[in-house]
Amino acid sequence: MINIIIMAHGKLAKEILKTARDISGLDVSGVHVFSTCCGNDCVLIGRKLKKIFSKSADGTLVLADMFGGSAANVPLQASNDRQDVGIIAGLNLGMVLSALQNRAHMNIAELTGKVEADGLRSVIDVIKALKGR
Repeated sequence: MINIIIMAHGKLAKEILKTARDISGLDVSGVHVFSTCCGNDCVLIGRKLKKIFSKSADGTLVLADMFGGSAANVPLQASNDRQDVGIIAGLNLGMVLSALQNRAHMNIAELTGKVEADGLRSVIDVIKALKGR
């Protein structure tokens, strides 16, 4: 099964995983969370990520809160262009649920594409969608 890493500023990673688990009941084993602000050592986090990447037989999908921020940059540097690591920025609950639901029956490339598409689909102008404005 593909490992998942959720990286975000503050307590977002921990809380979004807790919320996904609470509303879905899905298995969150093999899911790791990291906070990338408030003085956290990015070098140390990078080392921890490399360990997770090397121990994951099926690959690792990283869900980061922002493109261009440390939550996306640190795993990018730690992955060293590994083919078994996917990194998607723009973290939302739809992405986490999609990753948890699909990681057992997809390869890393398929899961990365599915989670990205599901994350984009979950961004909706509600008024426009429901009221046609």
